[in-house]
Amino acid sequence: MFGATAGAVVLVITMIVAMPLAGAAPGNQFARPGPGNGAGPFRTPFAGPAQTVCGTAGAGFASCFAQVLQPGSTTQQVPQVNGSAPPAASPNTAGGSPGASVATPSGLSPSTIDSVYGFSAATNGGAGKTIAIVDAYDDPTAASDLNAFSQQWGLPQCSTSNPCFSKVNQSGGTSYPGGNSSWDLEISLDIEWAHALAPASTILLVEANSNSFADLTAAEQYAGAHADYVSNSWGGSEFSGETAYDSAFTAPAGRNVSYFVATGDTGGAVEYPATSPDVVAVGGTSLLFSSSGTFSAENAWSSGGGGCSAVEAAPSTQSSFSQYAQAGCNGRRSTPDVSLDADPASGVAVYDSTPYSGSSGWWTVGGTSASTPMWAAESAVLGSAVNSATVYSAAIPFRDIISGSNGHSTLTGYDLATGRGSWAYTPGPSTSLSAALAGGNVALKWTAPTGAPPTSYSVYRSTTSGAETLLASGTVTPSFTTAPPASGSTYYYEVQAVDGAGTGPFSNEASVSGSSSPPTTTTTVPTTTTTTTTVAHPLTASFTKTCSRASCTFTSTSKDTGGTITKYAWSGGNGISGTASRISHVFTAGGTFSVQLMVTDSRRLTATVTNQVTCRSSGRLTCS
Repeated sequence: MFGATAGAVVLVITMIVAMPLAGAAPGNQFARPGPGNGAGPFRTPFAGPAQTVCGTAGAGFASCFAQVLQPGSTTQQVPQVNGSAPPAASPNTAGGSPGASVATPSGLSPSTIDSVYGFSAATNGGAGKTIAIVDAYDDPTAASDLNAFSQQWGLPQCSTSNPCFSKVNQSGGTSYPGGNSSWDLEISLDIEWAHALAPASTILLVEANSNSFADLTAAEQYAGAHADYVSNSWGGSEFSGETAYDSAFTAPAGRNVSYFVATGDTGGAVEYPATSPDVVAVGGTSLLFSSSGTFSAENAWSSGGGGCSAVEAAPSTQSSFSQYAQAGCNGRRSTPDVSLDADPASGVAVYDSTPYSGSSGWWTVGGTSASTPMWAAESAVLGSAVNSATVYSAAIPFRDIISGSNGHSTLTGYDLATGRGSWAYTPGPSTSLSAALAGGNVALKWTAPTGAPPTSYSVYRSTTSGAETLLASGTVTPSFTTAPPASGSTYYYEVQAVDGAGTGPFSNEASVSGSSSPPTTTTTVPTTTTTTTTVAHPLTASFTKTCSRASCTFTSTSKDTGGTITKYAWSGGNGISGTASRISHVFTAGGTFSVQLMVTDSRRLTATVTNQVTCRSSGRLTCS
């Protein structure tokens, strides 16, 4: 039985699909990595259902992946975000009804995104580089919308004296395709956020004649011949002939071009061209903030795309990565490679004067359409090629995302929910925080975060769970000793890692109670997801396996003393999946496959356990 206890030049290509809008409600409130929720629950900053902008495309065609908060439905979740106050109303609530021109920005600002990830706010970022944006159809107001966005946020405006934006059709000409209001919004998102993070780069918008793969890949080839970085916020379901298009995402001879493709917004599904072997597949996360507006956590976005390709083989740079095997793709291309903010409930501010859904002005927009141009832009700021070899090396500091799920569980290290994680110069969360009475004091210990190394830690304390305030800063080791609480009282603690770029998310919460004789303590018990609970109320994930030849049955033996288990999520190699307490799976190939069970209880605590099944073929496939 297995068990674990809880505790540059940027090119944008736009495409438009005239399809009905489909609603999709984002999550808005999340549990902390520990039982406390500091100053109230951590929340995404905006509430309200989201809708896909471009709808679903048919075979041979692609959809854009922008998601926008629905007209007239968005409310503000937190009063401010790192000092940049979101508006109290959604785009499209001016005057209380849709159809208005909204003059007040909504969504996260460039300075907030810079702060969350430690990106530079310098206006010379990406100088000398070109970012191509490839999309479908024409956006007639792209240039003026980009300048309105830039004026709002104090970014350089593009003009004759600063020719930082241009657009062409798929063959490089100026006879533009017809327009489409859905893809107009996608284009605005792409060009504005490429410019927001790389304000000195040249933005080249390449507009495909339609959203067909034939037209989009023609635009892609033009982009690859004229840009250093190419951003693609579109795609469709995998199909048997997709490899015929892979050459469009391969750098032309003599050019060192980086390609970025969104993984889609369908929650753990696989999309093309994100599976093309020469692109960087970009997934999505959710940003969470405290009620005071402080960045507090980053989780996997529930709708972010990811999974194992049924068509494409993994490039050697991916398959040779030490953590690739735990994804269970067995030599197939796995996505995403990387992630950034994509949840529309923590969406970014976008300006579009061309009416969409009857309204124009400022919008709150997310989807992996947001994370993808941001990755292209930050690569332009880096100034060198960013490809599969770069991603699966130590060249970029990653914040490992260890909470949340898109249908695939987050793991320590690489996973199918967020890939290697987010590009972040600020530290990740400290994990495994524990508190214990020792020698008349409280001894705190924790595990240093992965990614950007911290220079110090800040320790927070409160007599109320989730309401910690700063106790001490400048601690340079992952431990701290402080005075104990009085007899009968309890102290709650959290830790944040700090480096020169900023402050990382909160750790899990730990607590200790004061006592005269004998001393008693309550400490958190860490899990692989950093969700913790006290030893008085353990949630334990465990399961047994029984195999007969190639068929194995996995039965949960998980226990929950202080609550009721409400959800089972199985995942693993060879296509293992399920949501019942007991599942069966027939293996189809030899090899060693991971099997993971994540359980969630009525208190919203989670626990995860992972083990392996080995299948051998000696005339007949046998697993154990």
